[in-house]
Amino acid sequence: MCTSVFILTMAILSAHSVTVRRVATEIISKSQTDLTQITIQCKPTDILIISAPIIVGEKTRYLLYDPRGDHRELNISVPQYQSDIHDYDTLSVNFIDGKTVIAPVDKIKIFNVNYAMFLKDKEKDEFGDTVKKMQTNDFLLGPLDEDDYGNWVLSAFYKDEAGDWAEISQVISLIIFEVVPALPRQPVLHVGDSFELRLAYSIKNLESCQLIVPKTSFDRFYDRSKLKLQTCGYVIKNVTLADEGIWKIIAIGRIMYEAYIKVTVLEHVATTQKLINDSISRTTERWTSVL
Repeated sequence: MCTSVFILTMAILSAHSVTVRRVATEIISKSQTDLTQITIQCKPTDILIISAPIIVGEKTRYLLYDPRGDHRELNISVPQYQSDIHDYDTLSVNFIDGKTVIAPVDKIKIFNVNYAMFLKDKEKDEFGDTVKKMQTNDFLLGPLDEDDYGNWVLSAFYKDEAGDWAEISQVISLIIFEVVPALPRQPVLHVGDSFELRLAYSIKNLESCQLIVPKTSFDRFYDRSKLKLQTCGYVIKNVTLADEGIWKIIAIGRIMYEAYIKVTVLEHVATTQKLINDSISRTTERWTSVL
């Protein structure tokens, strides 16, 4: 599936969305300035609303590059910020080569494509209301899929004083993750036991695995299971009370996968014979004291 990028202008908000056009040739700039990178954690089928930086007073062209290197041109214009705007904390004003650059801060909203399924008849449609209020420098990205994992680059091109193209770029890093089941999910162990944990199913195009142990067991030694490499299997030997808590497996494939295991550790339970012997001993002691 190929993710779509949309631009909504204030004049057509109530009518329809405008799909960006693919650009045949790139713009070659003589200078480049990088803004602070944006990192967004999201899930498959999420839809993002992102605000692009604005170069005040300049005719600007925006190109959006996906992780595969393909690029599209965005139809973005300067929004009409009100003079009495009270949300100054969400805007970062930068002065680059004599130009005023307004970069929205944390102006990212995330919705899921299945959002409408959970709305009740009288419940407020937050996504629809947000789309209607989008500024002219906002664009929609999604629904996301595996191909969208990685670094996107939003480049704004404008002409400098010499008439050459200058570029202001911003990396938008999409960390797409999915929570998957693990095996076992909630093991109950005893001190001294050994156990294996892994993902419930194998991951396609698996590149790496990581096991995060509870803070109380930060220096824990463990082995990778050679028989369960595609499911990020691990072998933990000689369990201690410090191993109790939440264990986490992180797998990197086309996207990032997370699995959680709740481990409970009990002290050794005495054997039946030992319980009988202890009971007899206590009974004998009581009778001896009576006599």
